[in-house]
Amino acid sequence: MAHQVVFEIEHHDETAQVAANPDNYGLLKAMMDWDMNWPRYNPDRYVLGTMRGEMIEWLNTNPALRGDNRFGFQQDRTGDLSFTRSLYVEFDDRSDALLFRLTWAWHRTL
Repeated sequence: MAHQVVFEIEHHDETAQVAANPDNYGLLKAMMDWDMNWPRYNPDRYVLGTMRGEMIEWLNTNPALRGDNRFGFQQDRTGDLSFTRSLYVEFDDRSDALLFRLTWAWHRTL
């Protein structure tokens, strides 16, 4: 069983901008769709680019890790002009996930 630990949550919402200027709906919707879809083309690279350098170093050099880990993200469309994305590290070993979670205490577990 894999264990996911979220390290970042992104909220994207353009509804206020459209309310201020309805003429921008088409442009903002296209930008929102692009923002939501482009990470799917290379998810590992997207998540790696979003991780802080010290997290990557920790994952690559920590001798206490026992198993493998993978990067991923979960997206939820919350409206025509909004979505939320969670970025996570998925561990094969539960103790690795716990160690990561305790080390990066300001993250929340899925």
